[in-house]
This record gives sequence, C-alpha cells and structure tokens, in this order.
Amino acid sequence: MYFALAVAMECCAITLIVLATPLQSSDYGSEERSDQIYLPDLKKLNMVSFSTMSEGNEMRAVVVYKDPSTKRAVDYIAVYNATGDLLALNWYDRFGIERMAVDRGLLDNTKKAEGVFIALLKGDSL
Repeated sequence: MYFALAVAMECCAITLIVLATPLQSSDYGSEERSDQIYLPDLKKLNMVSFSTMSEGNEMRAVVVYKDPSTKRAVDYIAVYNATGDLLALNWYDRFGIERMAVDRGLLDNTKKAEGVFIALLKGDSL
C-alpha cells in the first residue's frame, strides 16, 4: 500500500470522475456522487509517517495515515508539493475499495497543481 508518486501514476489509467470542486471529507455516511468523492475524515486517522522526496528540483511530501478502526497498515496516503498543494491521494472508501486521485495538472504535464482531481483505477500505465 505504500507508494511513491511514480508508483501511483503507474497503476492507474481509467478516468472516472473529474471534480470541479475540491475533494470533500466525510464520515463515510454520504453517498458518492459523480461530481464529488468522499474521503475519510482525517481527524479520525492517525498520521504514521511523514517523509519527503525530490523529483528533479521539486520537493514532495508524502503523508501516511492509519485508521485505528481497520486492520490495514495504511488507510490514506497524501502527496503534497513544496507549497502544500495536494497532488495525489490514495485511500479506501467505506466499502474497503482502494481509490486514488491525481491532480489534473500532473496528468496534463503542466506540473502545476490545479485543484481538480481525476479519480483513477488500477490499470494500464499513464
């Protein structure tokens, strides 16, 4: 379940949802809609790891969280750039299905966070 941004980009290919609004955090009680993805409430998760990595001249921070109510070692991973913009995230939904979303700017090779996320499934390399 641990991943670096490169691994996250490798295992995804199918675009599911383009969000025009920021990702919402919810207590698993709400249904997923086509324009929103509901994420675990970070207040209920424990941060278990924080590390930095560099890609060329760019720094990234990877934050790993654990939900104490599950048996999984890792439940939520977030990747940020040096200015604190969220670039990619990996989590389990309320049904235990692994989900992933990447900022559209990374997929368009602009390398600038746009705040619009593309939800992805495991599949072909990008």
